[in-house]
Order: sequence, then structure tokens, then C-alpha cells
Amino acid sequence: PNVNSQEFIFKYDSLLSRINDENADLIIGTDQNLNYLNIHTNNATDLLNKFLSVGVVPTISQPTRITHTSATLIDNLYIRINKLFKTLSGISSVDLYDHFHNIYLYGQED
Repeated sequence: PNVNSQEFIFKYDSLLSRINDENADLIIGTDQNLNYLNIHTNNATDLLNKFLSVGVVPTISQPTRITHTSATLIDNLYIRINKLFKTLSGISSVDLYDHFHNIYLYGQED
């Protein structure tokens, strides 16, 4: 929460540039503190565009942190899979922490 958003996005951009050169399958878990439920804010849009520009897509679309006064989507699992797989993603609402757990399952097509 106390990290400069632009610096945070710059670091992800640098990481994604290096990863993109390898063209490998990817699964990246984040606690990004940029709320995708407010995607129209510049920082959230910038981060999403960085991931999408290298073919990495988010798998979570529901709130991952809910309090009495707010709901935010600030955690995500991003994927880039080069083969055809069956996939399932979601969140577990087990009440252990202040964030829900992200779940991503994939397997080869039959």
C-alpha cells in the first residue's frame, strides 16, 4: 500500500519484458494493490495493459478482499499458456486472512 504505483508498474514492466523474451508458459500470482474493480483509474489500466501486451491475461474477475465498507480486486493470477488446456479459476472465500485465496486449475484437453 505504501509503494508508489508508477514505480510498481515500472518494475512489473521490466519483469514482463525479460519474461516475454523466453516465450514460456507463465503463471504469475500478484498482490498488486491496484484495484481492477476501478479499472478506469490510470494506474490499474496501465498495469493491465502491461500484462496484456505480452500475452499474459488475468484469471480473476471478482473481489479478492471484502470488508464491511469496500470490495476490491487487488490480487490476481495471470497466465500465458501456449498449449490448449482446460482451465478453471476462481477465489476461495475461506475466512483465514483479509484476502481471499486465488485458485487456478489447468489440465490437458482430452
